[in-house]
Amino acid sequence: MRVLRRIDGLLYVVALIAGVYVAAAGPLKSEDWPSGRAWQPGAPLFITLIVAGVYIALFTFYKQAESRAARGDARRADATLLCQQMAWHLATQCPGIALSKLAVSFWVCKRKGRFDRTIRFYLPGSRGSSGVPWEKGKGVAGWLWEHGQQRAMSEKLQTRNAMSKRAFDQEPPARRLGLSYAEWQLVINYTAVYAMKEFRPDSANLLGILVIDYAEALTQDASGDDQLVCVKKIVQDDGVFSQYRGAIAKTLGE
Repeated sequence: MRVLRRIDGLLYVVALIAGVYVAAAGPLKSEDWPSGRAWQPGAPLFITLIVAGVYIALFTFYKQAESRAARGDARRADATLLCQQMAWHLATQCPGIALSKLAVSFWVCKRKGRFDRTIRFYLPGSRGSSGVPWEKGKGVAGWLWEHGQQRAMSEKLQTRNAMSKRAFDQEPPARRLGLSYAEWQLVINYTAVYAMKEFRPDSANLLGILVIDYAEALTQDASGDDQLVCVKKIVQDDGVFSQYRGAIAKTLGE
């Protein structure tokens, strides 16, 4: 970090010198100092002026890109914290949920039908990739994106997890969720998924999909509701959770 700060400081100094040179070059040229010939195309002073101008333009572009990247990192960090808060709220409101088996993610919808899945929270803190290329039309979130007429979609997966390849292949496309049998086997540990579309603030443009998945056997409470039913109730009706959803849409939709 110290080396990077030194390099950044050096770039600032060079940009300052180049800026002073470019600013002073105009008056000097108008006065033909040191001579009119010195400012002719191809002359050292002329070439130096061009180099200084190009450097300033590139340095400005670099700092703008750096600033955008920093703002993007900050937004992702804030959104990840919101996912953590949502997971904790679900676990406290639904006592039957095992927090270590719950994941809350926000899948940003990108161009060409791809997801940016970098915003997520689950325990333990690391989880291996399934290897399935999640995209529009694949999985619960992808199916909701491409085919969903409603805002939300929930799926209990345990029955399909136990199917043979022959039985699975005979299921209609909506039940297979755009996945092959081999792909389904890569995510067979998941028992339930709830997905909800989130839109940009004050806009009908889709921002992404809030994805809540569970990887433990579903059990019923005294009222007959299982963990997925409880999650649906909280996401749809709970005021605190609604605030979290609004905050994450505002954070990422700016």
